[in-house]
Amino acid sequence: MSSASRWPAAAATLAGLAWVGLVLWRYQGVQSPEPLAAVALIVGWLCVLTLACLGGGAAVWRLVTPRPATDLATAVVVLALGAGVLAAAAGALALAGLLRAPALLAVVLALAVRGSREVMRNGTGWQLEIPRGVRLPAALIAASACVTLLVAVTPSPFYDQLHYHLAFPFQWLRDGHLTVFPRHAYSFFPATHGLLFAYALAAVGAGAAQAVHWWMGALAVAGTAALAASERGPRAGWWAAAILATTPAVLLLATWAAADLAVAFFLVAALLMLRLATRAATLAARPRFWLLAGIVVGLAVGCKYLAGLTVAIPIGIATLLLRVPHGSLGRVRRTALVVVGAAAALAPWLMRNALATGDPVYPFLPGVFAASLAAHGLADVARVAALIPGTGWEHPTVGQLATLTTFGPVSDAGAIGPWYLALLPAAAWAAWRGRRSSAAVLAAVAVAAVAGWAAGPPTGRYLLPALVPLAALAGAGVQRCLVGVMRSSRRWIGGLLAAVAAWSALGGTTPLELSRLACTLGRGSADEVMARYASYWPAVRIVNERLPAGARLLLVGESRVMYLDRDVVVEDPFVTPLLVSLAASLPTAEAMAAELRRQGITHVLLNRHEAARIAALNRRADYFSPLSPAARERLEAFLAHCLEPIASAGAVEVLALGSCEK
Repeated sequence: MSSASRWPAAAATLAGLAWVGLVLWRYQGVQSPEPLAAVALIVGWLCVLTLACLGGGAAVWRLVTPRPATDLATAVVVLALGAGVLAAAAGALALAGLLRAPALLAVVLALAVRGSREVMRNGTGWQLEIPRGVRLPAALIAASACVTLLVAVTPSPFYDQLHYHLAFPFQWLRDGHLTVFPRHAYSFFPATHGLLFAYALAAVGAGAAQAVHWWMGALAVAGTAALAASERGPRAGWWAAAILATTPAVLLLATWAAADLAVAFFLVAALLMLRLATRAATLAARPRFWLLAGIVVGLAVGCKYLAGLTVAIPIGIATLLLRVPHGSLGRVRRTALVVVGAAAALAPWLMRNALATGDPVYPFLPGVFAASLAAHGLADVARVAALIPGTGWEHPTVGQLATLTTFGPVSDAGAIGPWYLALLPAAAWAAWRGRRSSAAVLAAVAVAAVAGWAAGPPTGRYLLPALVPLAALAGAGVQRCLVGVMRSSRRWIGGLLAAVAAWSALGGTTPLELSRLACTLGRGSADEVMARYASYWPAVRIVNERLPAGARLLLVGESRVMYLDRDVVVEDPFVTPLLVSLAASLPTAEAMAAELRRQGITHVLLNRHEAARIAALNRRADYFSPLSPAARERLEAFLAHCLEPIASAGAVEVLALGSCEK
């Protein structure tokens, strides 16, 4: 076609595009495109995060091998290492007092550029293939991923993320460093995942941070597929991925900002590194490879202390049991290197706590560090340490342990669905048939992780480190079963298993998550959802809009500080309230007010609804118990005469600290 004949077609195309643009511009009055823009922004952020992790992780991976990530298993490992690089960079910025949005964005963008170059140089190295026979579970995986990501776009009222998972990174960004609150034991927890959430909060907001947790869950699912595929081929990988992806606890966690999917992500990466060591003698012979494996384990424990029992010890056992090619490091030596690497990753958190309290794992082990805690003037530590895992929690009963709580879910995201118990024989068969391969290692990790879980609260989401290897073994077992039956029967069995996956996925739906989905799609109000499920929410706008920028806010009967853009004094739900301590130790209400002013406190947020819940949690008569009659009288005088109302919303009041005039 000549250049002259192209002009009419080009002009017609431009005119057509202009017409489409005009129609879409006018259609905004019928349906706003803002929901699509919000989703696109979150997806774009996840792409940038992935490239940044690839850029940082590839540089670390080259310390052990010049070969790039050319398969799914290695790609998951590299991304986990890259997440560790991002967390370390944020930690370094915090140490320098520079944990602010511009610095974090500079880091993530620089690493994303490096990751882009890595992709252009080496490509992804692997393609997504959906074999016949697994298209139904593949469709369920895709549906689960899409729906949960859409839900994650809208902020969640999940208590733990408003309390500490997101709340503390939010406050870190305000202060520029890793703020700890002396009266809030949770602020001393390690929070590797919180450093990653800080990037998202700085770049986009709470929805992006929730999407980061979703992203880590997606990589845990992908890594589980790679583990199963290494045992029994791609079809086994798809079944393993379907099992984990349709687990009710995983579906709910994927819409929150928490620690559990981060732990699963780093566990999968560590398991994949062990698998790589069995295939590559050159990797297994290098000490730095095992140090890196230990660092990945330390990153998991840095997200949740319980991972010490459900990840660190099981991986240590697996490293001892692992059969590696001739000429590699001895069992004891490589296990010691893993321990050193894990300790190095966890050390900054432990050092911070040791300097601040004298107890590196504060508030736990108060008896061991009693002298140091006393020297730092810390009280009630033993009581707080006992109550933090859950008021009145007990170790799993024999029935709960035997059924993995399948029939009696416990706590938030406690349901694990029917998969794991139903397919336990298939998983055991796969472990037995592969006992001379890495299947035995997966089985050992699963058993050890269940044993570690049994030492804590019987919550389903805490069991996730055991569910990962169980899902991989179950996927391999399912594939062995399908291969062993007649070809005509495979479709029917596959359909039955897909129906079980759909049934399991139903457990991941709640009225709250459906309301959040409606908000993402522009059919609901996120503000109304938050106000309905988070009693302190109405006070957020009052605090941020009506209090002076230099205000310092004492939270009474409230431990959630997410979205409160002012300096706060906050205490965890299990500590003796500050006002109770002051009323018991000072002679008058005026003296109480003077002491608060000395601490720089100018305002008070009082949540009577949450205070009642905290009192019930601690089995106290009311939030301010116990107090002597005289101390109670001083406290009531303080509340009545020393606080001046600014605004109230339901059971929540925001007050100014006044002069105590009667």
